[in-house]
Amino acid sequence: MEDDIQQHLAGDVARELDFYRLRESIASLAVSEEGKESLLTREATADKERISLLKALGKEWQTYLHSARPQALSSWSPISPFIKLLGIEGAQLSQEQLFALGQFCLAQVRAADCLRSAAEEMPLPHLAELAGTMPPLTGAEKEIFSVLDKDGEVKDLPALRAIRARIAALRKELEGAIRRYTSDPSFNASLQSNVPVFRADRELLAVRADRRGGISGIVHEVSDSGQTLYIEPTEAVRANNELIQEEFHLQDELRKIFRELTAKLSIYIEDFRSSLQTMLLFDATHAAARYQSAIHGIFAEDCDTGKEAPAIRGARHPLLGERAVPVDICFLDGKRVLIITGPNTGGKTVTLKTIALFALLNQAGFPIPADEGTRLPVFSSVFADIGDEQSIDESLSTFSSHMKKVAEMVSCADSDSLILLDELGSGTDPQEGGAI
Repeated sequence: MEDDIQQHLAGDVARELDFYRLRESIASLAVSEEGKESLLTREATADKERISLLKALGKEWQTYLHSARPQALSSWSPISPFIKLLGIEGAQLSQEQLFALGQFCLAQVRAADCLRSAAEEMPLPHLAELAGTMPPLTGAEKEIFSVLDKDGEVKDLPALRAIRARIAALRKELEGAIRRYTSDPSFNASLQSNVPVFRADRELLAVRADRRGGISGIVHEVSDSGQTLYIEPTEAVRANNELIQEEFHLQDELRKIFRELTAKLSIYIEDFRSSLQTMLLFDATHAAARYQSAIHGIFAEDCDTGKEAPAIRGARHPLLGERAVPVDICFLDGKRVLIITGPNTGGKTVTLKTIALFALLNQAGFPIPADEGTRLPVFSSVFADIGDEQSIDESLSTFSSHMKKVAEMVSCADSDSLILLDELGSGTDPQEGGAI
């Protein structure tokens, strides 16, 4: 049953109502790529507790954003693809992956500190509670940044210091060996250029083929014309070979350091997983609050249709922007049907689409461009037959296409469904459709 409900809150109806276009706009306001991805999969739901939590968090973020408090959320690189590696014995995260975990630790600690501190001065019960459930990642942060600096580069660790010093000395020796040729005027006749060239990570001299005997060394490459030889001078060969060995030694030592660091971080795997879920929830609801400010909207109040009728105050279709004409949409107490009439181009279809779109946005935990006093129930499903569409694939006329949709509504809708019908019975001879 839940699958059927979800099917009729998403898919073709959501696409027809431009729900997904608006969802993309909200997702673009997330601070992290993972937050954006989580928003791009958000669908409307009939889970009342989930909807209430999302809207409550959005409202609290609004309170925070309108305060003088510093930015609580900061970006982090995606970590979900490789968190699982922390639980594998002998696994080794790369330097970039370890730095991404470090960035996440900083973002998590900052968010938790900011929200807990702010909750002492303003009503942020849900945000503060979630912040309090996140396990501290200060230990993981300390481990990571004992190896990496704030830019993600490996620090000057004792195990690397001697190797790096040797590499620096060899590079200086190589530069001196090459410079002896490029700066000596007596070699000008032999060189095609006084600027060294790099081939296969080696610094070489570009030598004229007809002056090959003027410079002793190993030929690494010949130009397409055959007029230039790329030669490694004899005195540079030893230094280059040693440099390659030392660089390999450095990479081997780095792999050892990264492997040891990965093992140390393995005890935090569940902390990272649970914290990531909370941070994604923070990012998504923070983006929704920012969107609320952008559209000058509100989070709709909850509505129990058994006690009060739904109402939308000052509704503006979000895709119309400044061109939108605010409209009030009020149901009568005890009535389950609302009929909208008026002249052509009077806004009837836009109003219908606005009602359905607001229902989907509300049940995805998103704000809507409307005024305070707007209240919406949680619909079990949303059906819409809007527009003049024919089904060529199924050889259906406009009228038959309408009837197919109506038949689906009759079969699947329940007492908590929202059904929108635009110009019911249009597209055929009035007498043929009169039976409706």
